Amino acid sequence: MSTNTLNQKQIQEDITFVTEKITTIHPDPFRFIPKKKFEENRRDLFSTQLSPLPFALKLMEIIAKIGDSHTRITGISRYLSGKIFPLALKYIDDGYYIVKADEVRLEHIGKKVVTIGDKNVTETEKLIATIVAHENELGLRQGVELWSFEPEVLSHLGIIDSDELTFAFDDGSSCTVSPMEIGEEDLTEPREKCLSKNETLDRKGAYWTKEYENIKTFYLQYNECEDISHNEMEAIIKKIEEMKPKRVVVDVRNNIGGSSRILDPLTEYLH
Repeated sequence: MSTNTLNQKQIQEDITFVTEKITTIHPDPFRFIPKKKFEENRRDLFSTQLSPLPFALKLMEIIAKIGDSHTRITGISRYLSGKIFPLALKYIDDGYYIVKADEVRLEHIGKKVVTIGDKNVTETEKLIATIVAHENELGLRQGVELWSFEPEVLSHLGIIDSDELTFAFDDGSSCTVSPMEIGEEDLTEPREKCLSKNETLDRKGAYWTKEYENIKTFYLQYNECEDISHNEMEAIIKKIEEMKPKRVVVDVRNNIGGSSRILDPLTEYLH
């Protein structure tokens, strides 16, 4: 993790580059935040001197206010320590549950989380929302899942004030963990076996289709808004026409948002 401090000139150059790209490329960057307010937030950073990680997180806060899940800052991992808290969350049905753990904490898998550090789940969501570019609940929940085991991020947001993190669960138990040099991929996740047995739960690229002849159902797993071309959408419609199913299922459980206009030909056809 880099601790070198960026000077004002470096910060101004980076902010100017990012914001000029956004205002040039984004079709409607000030839909959810007035341009005047966006410029005020940008100028507030001009007068600061920060190390790379706090600067990146502050810049993420500005970009998140645009309210577009496809407009975000990436590459922040290069400034993190590489250590994580060895418990990972996922939102399932009615809350966040532990779905991954290191070998010594497997007993906590499946428990519902009620507090993270000193904050309840709602407070944690609101704090993480300030750095997560999202436009719906799914996008925010994925942000919570992504950042809830990163010590430096939780510390920056005020969710923790020490090197330890305590999860409290709805059964009255709790677990306190310290950062470890372990990758998320090294944590144990029993849920992976369930995913492999249920093909609709397993995310398959930008989109994926299947014809379930036995139940006369056409299934479309629609995961990413920007990666289905008009020709591909027309091909999907042609498959539906040829199959003549009783029902069409469009699964958006893994879609974090974006322009729904890509689906217009399909929705118009179905209506």
